[in-house]
Amino acid sequence: MSLRTILLQHNKETNELKSAEKGQWNQLLERQENALLDSDGNTNLAGRFAKERDEHNDRFRKEKAELMSKHQQELEEYKRSRQQSRSDRDRER
Repeated sequence: MSLRTILLQHNKETNELKSAEKGQWNQLLERQENALLDSDGNTNLAGRFAKERDEHNDRFRKEKAELMSKHQQELEEYKRSRQQSRSDRDRER
């Protein structure tokens, strides 16, 4: 696999994660708006909403970190493979 192919795949995966995050963020805000409109005013919605937003952000922060770790491993594997190929070519000369 070429570096270009790997980087294109990384870009695609990153964009998919960003799209999922945005979609789920919009769903969260919609649920929060509905909860606000349906509430009787006696609940601590501000605290609950802040907690839900923090949980959402924490989850996607973790997913982004995992994706970056995966991408780093793939780049390191590519580097090892290319270095080995280069070393093999040099020995043949």
